[in-house]
Amino acid sequence: MDNSRVLTVPRAQYDSEVDSPDSSVRWAFRQAEENPDNPYQYDLINIPKHLANGLFYRYARGDSLDSLKAHFYEIHIPTLEKAAAVADRYFPGRRIRSHFEQYGSWMLLAALVCFDDEGGMISRIDDWFTPDCNPALVGMVLKGFVKDFDYDRPYNLRDSVLPDEEGLVAILLQPRPTWERSLAAYMKQWPKRTKSYGYREHIDEHRYAFAALPLHLALVVCAFDVDDSAFRHLPHYPRDLVDYYRAHVRHARDAWRTAFVDPTIGLPESARPKEKKHYALTRAEAYARWVELICGEDALLIERARKALGKRKTMPPLDTAMEALAGVGLGINADLKDDETVFAHANSMCASWQLPAPSVPPMEQQGPARVTAILNALQALDLQRGNRLAVLESDSDNWNAVLYSDAHAAEFALLCEQLEITCMGREQWQ
Repeated sequence: MDNSRVLTVPRAQYDSEVDSPDSSVRWAFRQAEENPDNPYQYDLINIPKHLANGLFYRYARGDSLDSLKAHFYEIHIPTLEKAAAVADRYFPGRRIRSHFEQYGSWMLLAALVCFDDEGGMISRIDDWFTPDCNPALVGMVLKGFVKDFDYDRPYNLRDSVLPDEEGLVAILLQPRPTWERSLAAYMKQWPKRTKSYGYREHIDEHRYAFAALPLHLALVVCAFDVDDSAFRHLPHYPRDLVDYYRAHVRHARDAWRTAFVDPTIGLPESARPKEKKHYALTRAEAYARWVELICGEDALLIERARKALGKRKTMPPLDTAMEALAGVGLGINADLKDDETVFAHANSMCASWQLPAPSVPPMEQQGPARVTAILNALQALDLQRGNRLAVLESDSDNWNAVLYSDAHAAEFALLCEQLEITCMGREQWQ
């Protein structure tokens, strides 16, 4: 019988998704067994991730919660212990754990919430997940399951796994009486929120298996005893997880929770959504003005920059913009170790701004060390002339930098903020 928890995805499609992580686990063990002298057994480190993903896809295909619990204790945990023992031979002292970065992470947390009868596992969350890359919502949820839980690790709204986790964080930051209605609205919008994640209303065997189940919402409901009657009937809501928790765990392991737990107490600012600012310029206007400032408001240079950047009215990805600007002598865009290109771009940028070339003393070291020397020379030069150097943070391994007038420092900083461009402090690029 096809009892997939996602009616538009056949159970057989989830079977293959279960087989994939299981095969990866077997492969990692086989490599260590057949090549014991090979020190590069990095596949072992990924076993926690594969096990968590396998657990999720078993849930998605319709496995009963009792069978999932049995799998968790009889296969998942023993396999994890075996992997830790084997991995210790190659990576002594290294704990192999999951990063909270895939759908399986929320499923693993759901297993700890629903299957850990005594609480000995969920209270030691560091045994399961690394302390880095933790979505803010994870900490807030744990507040409801671990007595005296402290936010003792970094949480960041940029770290997320499921669609719009920030939306759930925002709901939990509002007064408690508003939660039921807000969560109902959130769940009703789930098809729209997950359209780009593979949501569909009809079976389509040619598309990948839909995996964006709102496990995080179910755990919020469990953690804070939310009345879900207004949305528990909606497709994809993991009502069975909620019901299982309420029947087996809530009044046993979590009987300590006799009063409302406020997830906002102690929540660090880094985990809170920033207040949305209202800027005088539109993003298109801000982009246009930013280009003017990095051209020194010189009409000829502005025209050169606009021609290089093309007709797009909103700012492209930073590396794309900087590659175009560097190509016409208005910025630096080079690989982290490519000091020759950094030097060439710095000279071209100085020529465009009618500045002398930066004076870089001879040095034996090349690569990043020489790049730092070039940027230092460029910064010293521009300060003498009333200009400033901005080294821009990139998601890639590239150096990106521009010049702008010191007279427009405040305006430049505001434009960068609106355009979500981060200017690095000097200590960051030294």
